[in-house]
Amino acid sequence: MENGAAQPVIVAIDGPSGTGKSSTSKAVAAQLGLSYLDTGAQYRAITWWMVTNGIDIDDPTAIAAVAGKPEIVSGTDPNAPTITVDGTDVSAPIRTQEVTSKVSAVSAVPEVRARITELQRSIAAGAENGIVVEGRDIGTTVLPDADLKIFLTASPEARAARRSGELKGADLHSTREALLKRDAADSSRKTSPARQGGRRRRGGHHRPHPRAGHRVCRHPRRGEAGGEVTTPSLPSERGADIGRRIGVGLMYGLWRPRVLGAWRIPATGPVILAVNHSHNIDGPMVMGVAPRPVHFLIKKEAFVGPLDPFLTGIGQLKVDRASADRTAITRALDVLAAGHVLGIFPEGTRGEGDFASLRAGLAYFAVRSGAPIVPVAVLGSSDRPGRLIKALPALRSRVDVVFGDPFEAGDGSGRRTRKALDEATERIQKQLTRHLENARRLTRR
Repeated sequence: MENGAAQPVIVAIDGPSGTGKSSTSKAVAAQLGLSYLDTGAQYRAITWWMVTNGIDIDDPTAIAAVAGKPEIVSGTDPNAPTITVDGTDVSAPIRTQEVTSKVSAVSAVPEVRARITELQRSIAAGAENGIVVEGRDIGTTVLPDADLKIFLTASPEARAARRSGELKGADLHSTREALLKRDAADSSRKTSPARQGGRRRRGGHHRPHPRAGHRVCRHPRRGEAGGEVTTPSLPSERGADIGRRIGVGLMYGLWRPRVLGAWRIPATGPVILAVNHSHNIDGPMVMGVAPRPVHFLIKKEAFVGPLDPFLTGIGQLKVDRASADRTAITRALDVLAAGHVLGIFPEGTRGEGDFASLRAGLAYFAVRSGAPIVPVAVLGSSDRPGRLIKALPALRSRVDVVFGDPFEAGDGSGRRTRKALDEATERIQKQLTRHLENARRLTRR
């Protein structure tokens, strides 16, 4: 730090083509508010210029003689990167099969690498907030002092599948062979051969994973963890509203909900609904009777078959209860940051529904976001099973949903230590237990 200002951060992401470097790098840059540079596009751009101007690609001397002539300008906005050569937008023509087949030969010429490396270092040095630079020799040659170095890999089959999808009309087998040929050329060239210079991330065996490299998104200096940045982090609010409407129709059509205190939910701003859980219909019941759309954290086991796209479509959040699911945590915090409603079963699993055993997750979300907690008691859902479908409450039976007064979980200090979360969990459990007792007296259950 100088004068209290954060220093620019440089992230180097290397790896062979087809490993998902571009999608990962752009997403990381966008998530961290950094610039983005696709160095491969620069080598493609100078190759395109050579081809367009009739330079013999098989003559390194001819290539070296004109390496300094084209003016290459790279736009570094991760959401809309651009590249021009002598003022001409070449974003599309540099991705043709012709350029792809010749870029290794051009990039192997030392004068070309020196020219492009100088350009890359200049762009990185001028990035005010920092930059994510992707390529094949960034961490080893271009920016060896980068704050964070990542090397992405994937099986040849996964890379070929990804690349053939990008190049229209490309054959999968021939694409695979071309990738392996380029790997050999790039790793054996005399000047700046492609090799690993950072932490290794493997991106898949048979199919490129849509979230490959998501763990990369961690600020190397500030330590702020990011989410799965290649997946939209904010669940659909419109989907949650549709889910609410579906819930209204089902819950009031099948049972007789009695809703008390719904007005206690703040009309705007982030809110956490802490719901007791004794039956499978508790979540859908709250979704249907709450005055605002709710995004529930739901165990991943429920996302099976057609329920997976349905639950995702109505804005619900998949969570792995067996681990610290960073993706679910990030997306839940995003819901609250956007001023929406997050639904949580604080007991972690279906049980007696008496808030007797709370997990620390609720306290973490409440303290981290500063959102108020509204306790919710669902009573009657497990009293009497139906005659036709034993797994559901008796049809047209009464189910009470009682909303309590919102309260703050923290102690006002802003602390997020383990001790502070434990103390917050104790305060939350007392509040929820007290609300449940009041709800039972009120409904005579």
